[in-house]
Amino acid sequence: MKAQGSHKQVKKAARSVSQRRLGAAGRDWKKELRERTAKKQRKMKGGEKRVSKITCAEAIEEAVRKIGMATADQIYNYLKEHYPDRWTSDSISQGIMCAIVNLEPAALHWQGARTFLFMHEDGRFELRNTK
Repeated sequence: MKAQGSHKQVKKAARSVSQRRLGAAGRDWKKELRERTAKKQRKMKGGEKRVSKITCAEAIEEAVRKIGMATADQIYNYLKEHYPDRWTSDSISQGIMCAIVNLEPAALHWQGARTFLFMHEDGRFELRNTK
């Protein structure tokens, strides 16, 4: 359904609806709206769960650095233990695949991704030597 009237009329009608919802008249509705928004933001910040700003790739690198030579299961378990409910198992496995230096299909699929894992023939990973 299309709104009837000019742009100014539609905007004015929307503003009057906002004023009625807030229960205020005149210019005070803007002030009341700002106060409600600020109160809501404070409430969200206080009750919000704090999540570290680490990426999945950085967490994978951290896991391999701490474990040493690690399998995909060990990396997965480390991330689930240290960062619970942060990434899905698919995100972790894709993060591992795109970080592998010697996996050509992954390099073609995730072009430009940072590669730092070297995969051995037995399926274990280690950090690539960066010299």
